[in-house]
Amino acid sequence: MDNPPKRSTFVTVVAWIFIILAGFATLIGTLQNILFATLMKGPAFDQAMHDMPHTSPVMQAIWSHFQLIAVVMLILAVMNLIASIGLLKRRNWARLLFIGLLGVGIAWQLAGMVLQHFAMASMQTQFADVPNMPDMHAFMTGIYAFAILQGLAISGVFIWIILRLISPRIRAEFAS
Repeated sequence: MDNPPKRSTFVTVVAWIFIILAGFATLIGTLQNILFATLMKGPAFDQAMHDMPHTSPVMQAIWSHFQLIAVVMLILAVMNLIASIGLLKRRNWARLLFIGLLGVGIAWQLAGMVLQHFAMASMQTQFADVPNMPDMHAFMTGIYAFAILQGLAISGVFIWIILRLISPRIRAEFAS
Protein backbone atom coordinates (compact mmCIF):
# COMPACT_ATOMS: atom_id res chain seq x y z
CA MET A 1 0.00 0.00 0.00
CA ASP A 2 1.38 3.39 -1.01
CA ASN A 3 1.82 5.95 1.68
CA PRO A 4 0.59 9.40 0.68
CA PRO A 5 3.32 12.05 0.69
CA LYS A 6 3.82 13.83 3.97
CA ARG A 7 2.13 17.22 4.12
CA SER A 8 4.77 19.92 4.14
CA THR A 9 4.74 22.66 6.72
CA PHE A 10 5.63 25.11 3.93
CA VAL A 11 2.33 24.65 2.07
CA THR A 12 0.31 24.79 5.29
CA VAL A 13 2.00 27.99 6.49
CA VAL A 14 1.76 29.70 3.09
CA ALA A 15 -1.90 28.70 2.80
CA TRP A 16 -2.80 30.06 6.25
CA ILE A 17 -0.87 33.30 5.72
CA PHE A 18 -2.66 33.92 2.44
CA ILE A 19 -6.05 32.87 3.86
CA ILE A 20 -5.64 35.61 6.48
CA LEU A 21 -4.32 38.21 4.00
CA ALA A 22 -6.94 37.38 1.35
CA GLY A 23 -9.68 37.35 3.98
CA PHE A 24 -8.76 40.88 5.06
CA ALA A 25 -8.39 41.98 1.43
CA THR A 26 -11.84 40.57 0.65
CA LEU A 27 -13.39 42.38 3.62
CA ILE A 28 -11.67 45.67 2.75
CA GLY A 29 -12.48 45.26 -0.95
CA THR A 30 -16.14 44.64 -0.18
CA LEU A 31 -16.31 47.76 2.00
CA GLN A 32 -14.48 49.81 -0.66
CA ASN A 33 -16.90 48.72 -3.35
CA ILE A 34 -19.87 49.59 -1.14
CA LEU A 35 -18.31 52.99 -0.44
CA PHE A 36 -17.60 53.69 -4.11
CA ALA A 37 -21.06 52.52 -5.18
CA THR A 38 -22.85 54.72 -2.65
CA LEU A 39 -20.81 57.76 -1.68
CA MET A 40 -18.37 58.35 -4.51
CA LYS A 41 -20.84 58.40 -7.35
CA GLY A 42 -22.77 61.05 -9.15
CA PRO A 43 -22.26 64.49 -10.62
CA ALA A 44 -20.72 66.07 -7.50
CA PHE A 45 -17.96 63.46 -7.33
CA ASP A 46 -17.36 63.65 -11.08
CA GLN A 47 -17.05 67.44 -10.85
CA ALA A 48 -14.64 67.19 -7.90
CA MET A 49 -12.43 64.82 -9.89
CA HIS A 50 -12.58 67.12 -12.91
CA ASP A 51 -11.62 70.16 -10.81
CA MET A 52 -8.51 68.58 -9.27
CA PRO A 53 -5.59 70.89 -10.07
CA HIS A 54 -2.53 69.69 -12.00
CA THR A 55 -3.46 66.04 -11.94
CA SER A 56 -1.03 63.82 -13.81
CA PRO A 57 -2.30 61.61 -16.65
CA VAL A 58 -1.52 58.54 -14.51
CA MET A 59 -3.66 59.82 -11.63
CA GLN A 60 -6.43 60.92 -14.02
CA ALA A 61 -6.53 57.40 -15.46
CA ILE A 62 -6.62 55.84 -11.99
CA TRP A 63 -9.35 58.16 -10.70
CA SER A 64 -11.47 57.81 -13.83
CA HIS A 65 -11.39 54.00 -13.49
CA PHE A 66 -11.27 53.73 -9.70
CA GLN A 67 -14.51 51.80 -9.35
CA LEU A 68 -13.40 49.27 -11.99
CA ILE A 69 -10.02 48.91 -10.27
CA ALA A 70 -11.78 48.29 -6.93
CA VAL A 71 -14.00 45.59 -8.47
CA VAL A 72 -11.00 43.86 -10.10
CA MET A 73 -9.07 43.99 -6.81
CA LEU A 74 -12.05 42.44 -4.97
CA ILE A 75 -12.30 39.65 -7.55
CA LEU A 76 -8.57 38.95 -7.20
CA ALA A 77 -8.88 38.91 -3.39
CA VAL A 78 -11.76 36.41 -3.52
CA MET A 79 -9.86 34.25 -6.03
CA ASN A 80 -6.82 34.35 -3.74
CA LEU A 81 -8.95 33.34 -0.75
CA ILE A 82 -10.44 30.41 -2.69
CA ALA A 83 -7.00 29.35 -3.98
CA SER A 84 -5.50 29.57 -0.49
CA ILE A 85 -8.22 27.39 1.02
CA GLY A 86 -7.75 24.91 -1.84
CA LEU A 87 -3.99 25.02 -1.27
CA LEU A 88 -4.54 24.12 2.38
CA LYS A 89 -6.68 21.15 1.24
CA ARG A 90 -3.92 20.16 -1.25
CA ARG A 91 -6.04 20.61 -4.37
CA ASN A 92 -3.89 20.78 -7.51
CA TRP A 93 -6.21 23.26 -9.27
CA ALA A 94 -5.70 25.57 -6.27
CA ARG A 95 -1.92 25.20 -6.46
CA LEU A 96 -2.00 26.16 -10.15
CA LEU A 97 -4.42 29.05 -9.52
CA PHE A 98 -2.29 30.25 -6.60
CA ILE A 99 0.85 30.18 -8.77
CA GLY A 100 -1.01 32.17 -11.44
CA LEU A 101 -2.17 34.73 -8.88
CA LEU A 102 1.39 35.09 -7.59
CA GLY A 103 2.42 35.74 -11.19
CA VAL A 104 -0.24 38.46 -11.41
CA GLY A 105 1.13 39.86 -8.15
CA ILE A 106 4.64 40.02 -9.60
CA ALA A 107 3.36 41.76 -12.74
CA TRP A 108 1.39 44.17 -10.52
CA GLN A 109 4.50 45.03 -8.51
CA LEU A 110 6.57 45.67 -11.64
CA ALA A 111 3.82 47.73 -13.29
CA GLY A 112 3.44 49.67 -10.05
CA MET A 113 7.11 50.61 -10.16
CA VAL A 114 6.70 52.01 -13.67
CA LEU A 115 3.49 53.87 -12.81
CA GLN A 116 5.07 55.24 -9.66
CA HIS A 117 7.94 56.66 -11.69
CA PHE A 118 5.51 58.70 -13.79
CA ALA A 119 3.38 59.70 -10.79
CA MET A 120 6.44 60.83 -8.77
CA ALA A 121 7.81 62.83 -11.70
CA SER A 122 4.46 64.56 -12.05
CA MET A 123 4.35 65.33 -8.31
CA GLN A 124 7.84 66.85 -8.48
CA THR A 125 6.58 69.17 -11.23
CA GLN A 126 3.51 70.07 -9.16
CA PHE A 127 5.65 70.85 -6.10
CA ALA A 128 7.91 73.09 -8.16
CA ASP A 129 4.88 75.21 -9.14
CA VAL A 130 3.84 75.88 -5.52
CA PRO A 131 5.26 79.11 -4.06
CA ASN A 132 7.40 78.76 -0.91
CA MET A 133 7.34 74.97 -1.14
CA PRO A 134 10.43 73.39 0.44
CA ASP A 135 12.57 71.22 -1.80
CA MET A 136 11.00 67.77 -1.71
CA HIS A 137 13.38 66.09 -4.16
CA ALA A 138 15.37 64.11 -1.55
CA PHE A 139 12.19 63.06 0.26
CA MET A 140 10.51 61.94 -2.97
CA THR A 141 13.65 60.08 -4.06
CA GLY A 142 13.69 58.24 -0.72
CA ILE A 143 10.05 57.23 -1.06
CA TYR A 144 10.63 56.10 -4.64
CA ALA A 145 13.71 54.04 -3.68
CA PHE A 146 11.88 52.41 -0.76
CA ALA A 147 8.90 51.57 -2.98
CA ILE A 148 11.17 49.96 -5.58
CA LEU A 149 12.95 47.91 -2.91
CA GLN A 150 9.61 46.87 -1.43
CA GLY A 151 8.26 45.85 -4.85
CA LEU A 152 11.40 43.85 -5.61
CA ALA A 153 11.28 42.17 -2.19
CA ILE A 154 7.62 41.19 -2.59
CA SER A 155 8.31 39.92 -6.12
CA GLY A 156 11.28 37.94 -4.80
CA VAL A 157 9.15 36.29 -2.11
CA PHE A 158 6.46 35.47 -4.68
CA ILE A 159 9.07 33.94 -7.01
CA TRP A 160 10.46 31.87 -4.13
CA ILE A 161 6.96 30.60 -3.26
CA ILE A 162 6.30 29.73 -6.91
CA LEU A 163 9.59 27.82 -7.15
CA ARG A 164 8.73 25.87 -4.01
CA LEU A 165 5.20 25.12 -5.25
CA ILE A 166 6.47 23.72 -8.56
CA SER A 167 9.15 21.57 -6.94
CA PRO A 168 8.66 17.78 -7.35
CA ARG A 169 8.36 17.23 -3.57
CA ILE A 170 5.55 19.77 -3.18
CA ARG A 171 3.83 18.72 -6.42
CA ALA A 172 3.68 15.16 -5.06
CA GLU A 173 1.48 16.37 -2.18
CA PHE A 174 -1.10 17.51 -4.73
CA ALA A 175 -1.00 14.38 -6.93
CA SER A 176 -3.65 12.40 -5.10
